[in-house]
Amino acid sequence: MPNYDFTCLCGTVVLNVEYDRRNHAVTCNTCGQVMEREFPLVNIDVFTPYYDEALDCDITGREDKKHKMKILGVEEAGDKVGGARNFDAHAPHHVKPLPPRGKQLEARGPAQEWDIATMDESGKVDRVMNTGDLETV
Repeated sequence: MPNYDFTCLCGTVVLNVEYDRRNHAVTCNTCGQVMEREFPLVNIDVFTPYYDEALDCDITGREDKKHKMKILGVEEAGDKVGGARNFDAHAPHHVKPLPPRGKQLEARGPAQEWDIATMDESGKVDRVMNTGDLETV
C-alpha cells in the first residue's frame, strides 16, 4: 500500500501515513495546526538527447535510438540484463555524453540487389531470383 507524507507550516513533517488515513485531517504535534498532504513524488526517467559517435547522429530518445539502429542494421553491444562489459569508470570519455550536434541519420539509397540461383541435383541452374523480388520480413 502506498504511504503519504504531510507537512506543517511550522516545518514539522509526518511521514508514512497509511493509505486508509490519507484523506483524514492530520494535526501537527508541535503547533496543533492541520497539516497538508504532500504531492507524491514519483521517479520520472528523463531522457537527455545526445550525439552518438558510433551511429554518427543525434539520439533524441530510447525509441529513436532503437529505430536508428534498426535502420543501420546494428545491435547494442554488451549485456542487456547486467549492463555494459569492460566498463572503465576512470576513462575520461565515460564522464558525460556528448551534446547533440544537430546531425540526423542520413537517408541511404536503395539496397543493393543480388541474383540468387538455385540448382537442381545435377548442378544445373534451376531458378534465378532477384533479392528485390523477395518479401521483406
